[in-house]
Amino acid sequence: MGQTAYYSSSLCPDVISTGSLYLDQALSIGGIPHGYLTEISGDYSTGKTTLCLNIIAEAQRSDGVCAFVDSDRSFNYHYAVQCGVLPDQLFLVQPTCAEEALEIVSLLAGTKAFAAIIIDSLTSLVPYAEQNAPAGMFIEESIEPILSKWLPHLSATIRQNQTALVLTNAVSSGMSRVYHRLEDNLDRLALPLSAAIRLKLSRTLETHTDQPPQRIQAQVIKNKFAPCSKTVDIDIIVNRGINKTGELINLGEKFSVLTRHGLVYYFQANRLGSQQEEVNSTLHFNPGLAHEIEQAIRQIMFAG
Repeated sequence: MGQTAYYSSSLCPDVISTGSLYLDQALSIGGIPHGYLTEISGDYSTGKTTLCLNIIAEAQRSDGVCAFVDSDRSFNYHYAVQCGVLPDQLFLVQPTCAEEALEIVSLLAGTKAFAAIIIDSLTSLVPYAEQNAPAGMFIEESIEPILSKWLPHLSATIRQNQTALVLTNAVSSGMSRVYHRLEDNLDRLALPLSAAIRLKLSRTLETHTDQPPQRIQAQVIKNKFAPCSKTVDIDIIVNRGINKTGELINLGEKFSVLTRHGLVYYFQANRLGSQQEEVNSTLHFNPGLAHEIEQAIRQIMFAG
């Protein structure tokens, strides 16, 4: 079997890590790109918000300023901190309607101050007309036509200012085929066509909600910069987020960044522990050491 082809950073845009080395590897460019739109879709409780929080944490590690548009109105400060987010350095917005949310995103992206802007989620954005309809009057207005009008402007703005825009979208696996008849509503093509990266998250068959970690399958269904259709499994630990230390151990061994003498793991002259649980604990409480290991893995993973 031939070696996996990775793409030279000189040919690709600057990126923000997703917080998962497995997913960064599947994307081939090392993360989500600055200046482009990324869509993260999936059923409910498949880790979409967790992935967004990890993207924010990674951007903040590089001194990037981030905004979180919380249309779900369910932002959990404690969980965000566990995922590595610095809440006091996060611009949190809770819009009242879809039009307001998109206008705020446009204004924020136009300031050139934001490395990443997250909209979580697209599904919860309610058009102004529907939200303010008189009592008893039913107005059926979809977000897709509104989004299709805003996307060309947003795409141009984030491209010019090198802002990464991430939208989450709750897509139920049980949606009827009528919904997916795009010829009846071409506005639904706007987001898939505008997104440079599209990720689809789903729970794996092995997932047990009462047994952490929860295993999520991430599929790259569109990638403007590299071949797509790559799938990876990501473990999410309850109240902690993506199992980064577990990925560091597995990939560290794979790329010979970590060595093992008997049962003991080493990174260079640093003794990490004799069991995976002990190594996990060592790396969790020594973020500087974990970062060194991650950088060593990245240098091998994305060399060339």
